[in-house]
Amino acid sequence: MTEVQEVEEVGGDHLLRILAGAAQELSFKMSMTVNIGGATVLGVLIGRDVWVEELTAVAAKAGPGGQSLGESFQGLFQSVDLNRPADEEPVYGYLHLRDARYLSGGAVSPQYPNAGFLWRGRISEINGWTLGSLSQHLDT
Repeated sequence: MTEVQEVEEVGGDHLLRILAGAAQELSFKMSMTVNIGGATVLGVLIGRDVWVEELTAVAAKAGPGGQSLGESFQGLFQSVDLNRPADEEPVYGYLHLRDARYLSGGAVSPQYPNAGFLWRGRISEINGWTLGSLSQHLDT
């Protein structure tokens, strides 16, 4: 299924789509916690383009093949944007988090400072969410 087809089948919480759009279009960033498929994920909401840039940087650390893979990701998203009609508003179907961590049994993983990961989740699969991070309350 292509990215364009996925966007057409978006669904999910309209407020989350607005937040994803603000992250992409306005460089809005905010800590948030989501529940998806029984997992709780904590992280900082970022725009898709920032997420792809950071993913490319992570992939590049794996060597020349990783750099090429990251550039392919960037090209895919640029292609989707270029193929969207100019008069059509983008529809946001995914949330992108940086410094993401999983919450399990009251423990946050990974537990090391600055050891979070990049996370991408389909908005239509998210069961619940809150702005802010539970991790600041769990770390005390």
